Amino acid sequence: MMEPILKGYFILGGQQVFYDDEGTTLYVSIKEPFMKAGHLLNWDEEKCAGFGFNKEIINFVKTRKCYFVVKVISEGKFYWMDYDKLVDFMEKNNTAYILANGTTVTVISWKKFIHVTEHNEI
Repeated sequence: MMEPILKGYFILGGQQVFYDDEGTTLYVSIKEPFMKAGHLLNWDEEKCAGFGFNKEIINFVKTRKCYFVVKVISEGKFYWMDYDKLVDFMEKNNTAYILANGTTVTVISWKKFIHVTEHNEI
């Protein structure tokens, strides 16, 4: 992990994140959902969209066993997941997707996240 840009802000795998140490929550923003995730990754729900994250972000959540909040910029919405649900989904499903540039991302079904109207609802 790199030194914080500002207190709580870090770069993980080239992406800026915020970690709230008091609430043990990692905040990440993504541009939009991966709409064909269920189909391409052979999930039971083929029409299910997913959220993709780099390895460093997933490892951070797993190492700290923290909560995970994702802001989907295209929707302006926040989604929340806890460590246990993340690990459970990863153990039971194919989550690895290789991008055109050769980078592997971990894709998690958006249905496993809980929609929250404000990130402070958690």
